[in-house]
Amino acid sequence: MRNYAISLVLLLLVTSASLAQTPDAAKSTGAPAAKSSIPAPSAITDKTTPLELARAALMALGGENFKKLKSSMVIGTANLYAPNQTQSIPGTFAIVTRRR
Repeated sequence: MRNYAISLVLLLLVTSASLAQTPDAAKSTGAPAAKSSIPAPSAITDKTTPLELARAALMALGGENFKKLKSSMVIGTANLYAPNQTQSIPGTFAIVTRRR
């Protein structure tokens, strides 16, 4: 069991190191930035329909690639407040979803 725990920790360390953000090549080399493949968002006004808002939200999440996701993992922090208390308690959360 201990070997599995060590393997899991090593896997997480390697994965987090490989997924870390790196500086943009254009910024570090001075070369012009490549054109983005992400389309510009449409203007949202008071006349925008709910369907257009849903499409804009889907495009903001990645469009078709977001629909193809098989699993996702969200880890974050939050400030938790007990009822009738003014001081917060720091907390963390993790949400993992998997679709078959």
